[in-house]
Amino acid sequence: MKQALALIIIQVVLRAIETLPLSVIHRGGRALGWVLYSWPSHKHSIIQSNLKRAFPNLKAHNIRALQRQNATEMACFALESGLVWHAKKHKLEATVTQVDGWQHITDAQRTGRGILLVGAHLGNWEILNLYCMQRLQMAALYKAPQSAAFNTWIKQARERFGGTLIPSGSQSMRQLLKTLKSGGTAGIIADQRPRLGEGVSAPFFDSPALTMTLVSRLAQRTGCVVLMANCYRRYGQGFVIDIRPVSQAIADTDLTVAATALNAAIEASVRKHPEQYLWRYPRFED
Repeated sequence: MKQALALIIIQVVLRAIETLPLSVIHRGGRALGWVLYSWPSHKHSIIQSNLKRAFPNLKAHNIRALQRQNATEMACFALESGLVWHAKKHKLEATVTQVDGWQHITDAQRTGRGILLVGAHLGNWEILNLYCMQRLQMAALYKAPQSAAFNTWIKQARERFGGTLIPSGSQSMRQLLKTLKSGGTAGIIADQRPRLGEGVSAPFFDSPALTMTLVSRLAQRTGCVVLMANCYRRYGQGFVIDIRPVSQAIADTDLTVAATALNAAIEASVRKHPEQYLWRYPRFED
């Protein structure tokens, strides 16, 4: 009963936010970001520590400024959830004002090979997911919540323009392999910390980070084309989707070499807009 009530409240709030212009949502994000930055939280120390490790040459005041910018970007992401979960197709499409590198997908499709789109917790990865699902009927890996009601809502929202969600777990590898071997498209957010035994240590911003091997194993076994995909935010205007090739080393049989190539692609994407990355995530090894 509590979960059902919580779901109703969340949907009412998100539907209300969805009606607002993006410029208003982002102004609200700036205000909320100031509150988040000022509010005491143990996450502040994690964010600051990650930023210092990623950008050791930045002075303390620059780190603080980047952290304030990051709070605004994360607040914008939260308020954009109304669009993500409830916006109609035409409204969501209108928020994507520029797409760079889609030709890499078109070229890969001509070869008949599967396409593996690799993303990160950068910009608005949820809008990226919806945009690609709509055009590519993509199969995307996700972590299913324990609540059946929330899981149903998530699947309906994320699959509403096409595509399929694949819950992470014992059967996910088989389903992803099937999709890629048949020449289909799959998507994975690849900067998540893997479970023990499912990752290797590889450099990320010159610091060791436990990195998933799923991407490289899929590339090895299917010969798919691996592309890095990101959706960057333009404050008050919309989003820019950027597609770029990943080094062929991603399919190296040496998993550390492959993981290093993966992290290099993610790092290059983050360096374009470091303020839009999810720095509160414990990405680095202790």
